Amino acid sequence: IAYDNSQTLNKYNFIQLGFEAIDVAHFIVDEMKRNVRSKVATMIKQSINLDETIVYSSPMNALTIYNPLGRIMVSGVGRKKAYKLWEEAVKSESIWDHKWQISRLFPTMGLSQKDYHRYIHNNITYEIGYDIWSNIHYGYIGKAVGFSEIELLSGAGVAQ
Repeated sequence: IAYDNSQTLNKYNFIQLGFEAIDVAHFIVDEMKRNVRSKVATMIKQSINLDETIVYSSPMNALTIYNPLGRIMVSGVGRKKAYKLWEEAVKSESIWDHKWQISRLFPTMGLSQKDYHRYIHNNITYEIGYDIWSNIHYGYIGKAVGFSEIELLSGAGVAQ
């Protein structure tokens, strides 16, 4: 479980027959606020910034800061580490995969299915895929640590 001291689990650990999607939205917002400052996010951000630091401090840049050769020789060192850390955090059933967490935190007494959760809002039942919540988290945290939109879309495509 991805929670320190089971703080979130204790907060939401109850059974109800139905609840609104806003309950899960609050959970994801709390996760984003916490995870953007987490050790993993910090390590990813530092790894992404490593390439830039190496490029600008490289002896290859002694003559000019824009030396393309220096960029080619050192580019990617930090990104590779960042990609690996990211993959470990967002892979299925890992710390930033919320599908299984939502299933445990928001039980619905059999209303939900394997791939989606049923929510009740204004007495209307809606079905929302579990993955949408992690996708929101994925995009927010990914941009916050320094990945580009293209990197995030490509990574999501590879994962599918």
